[in-house]
Amino acid sequence: MSFVPSRSQKEAKAKLLHKTDGNIMVGSLESLSNAQLSKYAGINTIDHWVEQEGFKDWFLDKDSNDHLIQSAADSAIRAAIAILEDPEVGQKGKPGYKDQLAAAKMLLEFAGYAPVKKKEVTNKEDPTANMSAEDMDKAIAQYAAETEQMKQDLALVGPASEDNTEIN
Repeated sequence: MSFVPSRSQKEAKAKLLHKTDGNIMVGSLESLSNAQLSKYAGINTIDHWVEQEGFKDWFLDKDSNDHLIQSAADSAIRAAIAILEDPEVGQKGKPGYKDQLAAAKMLLEFAGYAPVKKKEVTNKEDPTANMSAEDMDKAIAQYAAETEQMKQDLALVGPASEDNTEIN
């Protein structure tokens, strides 16, 4: 049986990954103590979660979302094929012809046999896209200050200890 995280566990993991991703001061998540993981995850403690079977592996797996997406993609393809090959299409309680055509289109696009309509992607959400040099300098200074604060936070919590506060 695989671990199924709660909403609060998912939120804690998202915060942890957001704060540690690309941060060279952190190193590997496996090297952090429970106290350090809790601090980055924005929660008081993860000790009670660590006792749950499968939690530790899920919490420290940076690629768990990729695994879920791959699994969902496999299920979606199997479902589309089932709709496409259903001999009872259009009968009461069964997918209609529109569903069958949509499944066929999706499969052809996925396989590369049909062009995918591409939407123009704009970078409206990138706060640095239209930033002046002065504003960019301010943003860099703010990031440097946040990084320095993270260093200080790590120093306060200290390294992983031998007293069972470390995730093994």
